[in-house]
Amino acid sequence: MVLKRKKQNGGMIRPYQSRFSFLLRQVDGVLIFFTLLISLHVMERGSLNKLYLLAALVTIFVFYFFAPLFNLYRSWRDTSFWSGLNTLIQVWILTVFTVVCLGFITKTCAQYSRMVIGSWFILAPFALGLWRFVLLSALYKIRKKGRNSRTAVIAGADDNRGAHIGKIFLNNPSLGIRLLGFYDDLKPKGYKPLPGRSVQVLGVLDDIYPDVRDGKIDRVYIALPF
Repeated sequence: MVLKRKKQNGGMIRPYQSRFSFLLRQVDGVLIFFTLLISLHVMERGSLNKLYLLAALVTIFVFYFFAPLFNLYRSWRDTSFWSGLNTLIQVWILTVFTVVCLGFITKTCAQYSRMVIGSWFILAPFALGLWRFVLLSALYKIRKKGRNSRTAVIAGADDNRGAHIGKIFLNNPSLGIRLLGFYDDLKPKGYKPLPGRSVQVLGVLDDIYPDVRDGKIDRVYIALPF
């Protein structure tokens, strides 16, 4: 579980929402639309008409409906490209299935070219995945230089959870997460869960809120046993 400091409200924390989610949604919609135009031009040398415009709008709407259900626009700091791509493919398959079902229900499938629609359904996820790969690669390069980073702490310093998460952050600077330390009620202050690393236990769990309120911490990762 990840919590993010909400700067507008005195340092309160809330579930993290990707800062790029709005941009991703807009670009996704544009790519879905333009891949249809490309398919139309390549397959039939045709131009957009009301029929295909309606298909594009319905598909984009259905995609936008399913995307949040699969948490497609979650923070890229907490997931790999391949995990995000897998989620994207699932959302797209469900979108295509729904759109095709709507076509059968409304008896409009015969009005569309199978070559155009088929190529569109293949080209669109490729474009969506490529766009994500390019943007994620650019972000990784920026974060490796220390930019676009976020300070973070881990609640829980046991070897199986907290230390494992901490090791991931320290070994992957491209995630853009600068680990400040741990908070734990059972470990003494100054205890180092990761041998050979300088990060240590900064205090007990009750100390997290004041530090977040004072703006010292951007994100809190919960790694406590249940």
